[in-house]
Amino acid sequence: GGVGLLAGLAGRQIAHMTLALWILGLFVASAGVGLLAGMTLRLADYQDVWWALRTVVLPQACFDSVVGAFLYWMISSRLNVDRFTMDHRI
Repeated sequence: GGVGLLAGLAGRQIAHMTLALWILGLFVASAGVGLLAGMTLRLADYQDVWWALRTVVLPQACFDSVVGAFLYWMISSRLNVDRFTMDHRI
C-alpha cells in the first residue's frame, strides 16, 4: 500500500517535471545506490562508512545531479513540448 501511495504522489510530480525536482530526484537516487553499494561492502567500522560517504557517495551524487540537470536543460531547451500537445481547438 505504501508503495502505491508513493507512486501516486510521485506520478503527480513527475507529470509536471521541473529542473529542481529532476536534480533532487537524481541526487536521492544516486545517493541511495551509493549507500546500498556501501552496505553490501560491509565496511569494518563507522569511520570507514563516513569516509566512504564523504569521499565517494556524496561527490558522485552531486556529479550525477549536475550532469543530469545539464542534460535535462539541454533537452528541454531544444525540444519544444508544445509541438507535441494536441490542439484543443474544435
